[in-house]
Amino acid sequence: MTFNQNIEKIRQHNERYERGEETFKMGINKFADMLPEESKKIKGYRYERKQLVAKKNILLMSSNSKLPKKIDWRTMGAVTPVKDQGNCGSCWAFSSTGALEGQNYRRTNRLVSLSEQNLIDCSKSYGNYGCDGGFMDSV
Repeated sequence: MTFNQNIEKIRQHNERYERGEETFKMGINKFADMLPEESKKIKGYRYERKQLVAKKNILLMSSNSKLPKKIDWRTMGAVTPVKDQGNCGSCWAFSSTGALEGQNYRRTNRLVSLSEQNLIDCSKSYGNYGCDGGFMDSV
């Protein structure tokens, strides 16, 4: 799509948002002038058959736990500023650090920004592929 086509797509989406038909509002950003083949390079999961299946840990909550109706960790200071993975297929690293940053905040009351780049560079022996994809639970 050209820039003008993307602007039209954003406009139509935001009209649906105003009518309550969408759950988020779109805006112009650095992706607005990308062609489909350009944006495809930075979006999506790149599966390789040789990827390992990660072992899963399961946390079971007590059935008598009282959970709040809602919680916004941003208002509590538990979320780092927005980060940008650029053209690197590293969403697995960004989601991992985001989850760990939040849990670390809950435990220590200190917000620490963790390094996605460290995971991208140093977790290949755990079944991850740097900018070519990976698994959150292989971090």
